[in-house]
Amino acid sequence: MLCVQNSIKAFSQDTTKIYVNTANGDDLSNDGYSTSSPLKTINKAIQKADPGETIIVAAGSYDEQITPAKNGKPDSLITFLADTAGQYFSGYVGHVTINGNLSNDYGFNLTDRSYISIIGFTFQYHRQQPIFINAQTSNITNINIQNCKFSYWGQNTMADSSAILIYSNSGYSIKNHYCPR
Repeated sequence: MLCVQNSIKAFSQDTTKIYVNTANGDDLSNDGYSTSSPLKTINKAIQKADPGETIIVAAGSYDEQITPAKNGKPDSLITFLADTAGQYFSGYVGHVTINGNLSNDYGFNLTDRSYISIIGFTFQYHRQQPIFINAQTSNITNINIQNCKFSYWGQNTMADSSAILIYSNSGYSIKNHYCPR
């Protein structure tokens, strides 16, 4: 199982960063490799992300269901980092919200994904779970979820009402969450 120290070490390694900003990003003309040329959607950043890379997301609301296209590796997580303090995007301070708008089932769908880290996001209005971890055809290992907030999920469904639904027997670390109902 991945511990917090390993997650922080993986994040602090010299990795490529991919920047996303819903307010002024552009998925068609920007490359996402600088804060002055950010992508607009997290899903576009996922297409570029390789093991060891960090997707840094500016404060704002993202109406997406995020399904990582690749696994990270044992020494190279794919990290999703909410820039709530404006450390990377000056002037953009606040929540980084994955908004389901009651139409997306999940915020993050981690079916058959391993070596993924999700840090600092706010999740709201998902029809089912904000984070779905599902070992459908392969074992899942090293999923790290830290400092996330969850509200208003599982509306109008008979699904399990957990904010994070896990169909896996090992390999995850969940730390410091806030879940008002």
